[in-house]
Amino acid sequence: MLYCINEAEIVKYPTAATGKFNPEALEYDLTGWFSREITRKDRSVYRPDPLDANVIEVHQCKGHYCDT
Repeated sequence: MLYCINEAEIVKYPTAATGKFNPEALEYDLTGWFSREITRKDRSVYRPDPLDANVIEVHQCKGHYCDT
């Protein structure tokens, strides 16, 4: 189960380019991944499983996708 603050929005619209929480499709090394704002500082980074529509793989739920 996904426990990010915006879990309902991610589950309902996993690949949406518009909607709540400033969703965006990521590019370059993160093609296929999406991010949504949790707070001004933090974003959830995730991707829907291409083989199972009921699975969403979460990369991170704290920080920004370019944080190391």
